[in-house]
Amino acid sequence: MNEWDGNARLAYAQHAASFVSVYPAAIDCAHLAVEALIDFSFGKYPIALSCYDEKSDAWVTAFSGDFNSKSAFSSAAIPDAHELWVKNTVEVKATELSPGDLIMTMRPNYSHGHTRIVHSVDASIDPSNPYVVCYQGNLPIKIPVRAEGYLADIVNRQDPFDPKGAKTLPRRWFFDHFNNEFRIRSLI
Repeated sequence: MNEWDGNARLAYAQHAASFVSVYPAAIDCAHLAVEALIDFSFGKYPIALSCYDEKSDAWVTAFSGDFNSKSAFSSAAIPDAHELWVKNTVEVKATELSPGDLIMTMRPNYSHGHTRIVHSVDASIDPSNPYVVCYQGNLPIKIPVRAEGYLADIVNRQDPFDPKGAKTLPRRWFFDHFNNEFRIRSLI
C-alpha cells in the first residue's frame, strides 16, 4: 500500500470531481463523500475512518487494510457517516480549496450536518472567496445534485433546519492521519 503524497492527493481530487458528478444512485451527502474516497483509494492508499459507536460508547476506527473488499470496508467504516468531520477531516483555508475537498455544515452537538463535495474551484476573481461547484447527496436520499456559488455565500447561508451555532467550513480528508495509521499498523 502506498502513502498519500502530493501526487496521490491530486489524483484523488481529479477522481472525486468526476465520481460525484456522475454518481448514478440515490445516496446521502456523507456517504457520497466517503464512497468517492473509498472508490479511489481502496487497496492503493490507506484510509482510517473513525466513527462513534453508540453501543460501546467509544470512538472506533476502521482501517482499509483490514478488509478484503470495498463494500465490507464501506459498511464497517461508515455505519453512521454523519459525524464524519470530527476525526476524519481537517479545516482548509479558502485559498487552498480544491476538488475533492468538502464543505461541511457541523451542528453544535457534533452529529448530523451536511456535506458537499467540491467539484471545481475558480479563484481567478478573488482567491479568498472562490466560486465553487459542488455535488451533494441529501436526506431523504436522492441522486446527487449540483450546487454552486461563491464560498462565502455557501458558508454564510443559514439552513432553516440547522440550529443556531451550526458552522459551515471547508475541510479536507485527514490524509496525514491515514498515513500515520498505516505506519503504526505496519510496525505491529
